[in-house]
Amino acid sequence: MEAHILDFDDDIYGEDVRLEFVRRIRPEMKFSGLDALKAQIAADVAEVRREQA
Repeated sequence: MEAHILDFDDDIYGEDVRLEFVRRIRPEMKFSGLDALKAQIAADVAEVRREQA
């Protein structure tokens, strides 16, 4: 599982963080390279932002 905290810029390295699983955005995928991974992360973030609106 990977978590992205949107619109957050505090330094929390070394801190305890609790994450609550709300839902799965997509299944695990393999990517052909870094550009494909970046594009998918951008699409995932856009999907979450649309749902929050």
